[in-house]
Amino acid sequence: MSLNITNVSKTYKGGLWKNGTQALCDVDFTLNNGKTLALIGQNGAGKTTLIKCVLNLLYPDKGKITFDESEIELLIKNGELGYMPESMRFPDMITLKEYVSDLMDLRGKKFGDYQERFNELVDKFYMTPHINKVFSKYSKGTMKKAAFIQAILHNPKLLVLDEPTDGLDPVSRRILLNEVTKIKQSGGTVIITTHILSDLQIVADEVIVLQKGVLIKHSQMNEIKGSLDDWYIETLLKNGGLENL
Repeated sequence: MSLNITNVSKTYKGGLWKNGTQALCDVDFTLNNGKTLALIGQNGAGKTTLIKCVLNLLYPDKGKITFDESEIELLIKNGELGYMPESMRFPDMITLKEYVSDLMDLRGKKFGDYQERFNELVDKFYMTPHINKVFSKYSKGTMKKAAFIQAILHNPKLLVLDEPTDGLDPVSRRILLNEVTKIKQSGGTVIITTHILSDLQIVADEVIVLQKGVLIKHSQMNEIKGSLDDWYIETLLKNGGLENL
């Protein structure tokens, strides 16, 4: 069982006198269940477009995305997808528990079935003092932890994390990465993208580099010698891609 990205291409149409911009070009790879994929690349490389296609927020012009041989829509319909965006906007005047309870209803699940897990995650991330506060009272770091909790609470089969550790203190970063490791160990499939490459080296099994919409490198993490930062820059140099750094 796996996530299959098959020859996915996406072009954003230009204006009346402008050519379109190709964001993805024949991106093709397979990620087996129980694995974590690090998705890296320069700004504008196509990472966000690929994530949006996986989340069914954008439709590829060409190609197909399936999970366990079914259309990605089925995963979403069954409430088995978890997503943590880079910047998540919560309603100002409700609490985390209220928000998550409503979200679980939308996923077709009962919050009561996940109450114990919710309490454990809140305690693990030192958020108990904030549990009865509305989101408008949250700091950036607390907001990030809340975004991660809502993404993993229902034990999703596929988890997509966009810059999950940005803005977190070192202790919270390590706790989050430990939770990602537990998710993949329990059979979950994870895609994570961040510019903090040292975090990726801790949790990822595979790494993909996108450059101008093209997949230029797909490697196993255990094949990479030395730091991921050095490997990444070397990969870009070999493909002439340092002009935007």
